[in-house]
Amino acid sequence: HLKAGSRHVYELHGSIQTAACPKCGARYGLDHILQEEVPRCNRVNGKGRACGFILKTDVVLFGDAVQHFDTLFEVLNESDLLLVIGTSLEVAPV
Repeated sequence: HLKAGSRHVYELHGSIQTAACPKCGARYGLDHILQEEVPRCNRVNGKGRACGFILKTDVVLFGDAVQHFDTLFEVLNESDLLLVIGTSLEVAPV
């Protein structure tokens, strides 16, 4: 959908294309994630050492909070059409 040029795409359950470091917040693309069996953060801290924390993909797992949830409802209220693909939208908080 994004590669096809769609501009208003909201991936409610996140994306495996990106990951973030839970410790320092550094963000990484899929190319970095696939370089190692267990991808780690390589952001260098003030002491010249890499953070080293294990990255978490930007996929919403069971029990995780959905990011930008309020924004999504605002967009839904202004929309004429909603396409739901790949989810039943049955699990809370949806």
